[in-house]
Amino acid sequence: DEASETVFVGGIGVHTESLACTSHTYTGTGCSISHAPVISTGSSTVKANSLGVARVGDAYEAGETVSSGHTSTFAGD
Repeated sequence: DEASETVFVGGIGVHTESLACTSHTYTGTGCSISHAPVISTGSSTVKANSLGVARVGDAYEAGETVSSGHTSTFAGD
């Protein structure tokens, strides 16, 4: 995964808008592609490196969502 090299939560680089997740194979209806979707939405009030911090439930391109995060860290709207 791409992550901030300067902002950390629990010792792990923060994920923000415009960063890609780990490349993986997506198997959907009638297709199987390898891709690394980019986070398309993040917090409008909590920023890291001037980009919205990604939270569980925020969207990646192609309709995927962030499914895990640091269990004791929360970012606003």
